[in-house]
Amino acid sequence: MSQNSKIRAEKREQKQVRKAKHIVNGIFIGLIALMLLLLIVYSIVGS
Repeated sequence: MSQNSKIRAEKREQKQVRKAKHIVNGIFIGLIALMLLLLIVYSIVGS
């Protein structure tokens, strides 16, 4: 029983790590997309 709970805890921890990495990647992609959008808008409005 103790062994199973340890395995489950490890799996849960790995799943949380993967979720955290996905969130961080999503934030970076979102920031890059926002910067590209701002550059496009600035180039259109600025000229």
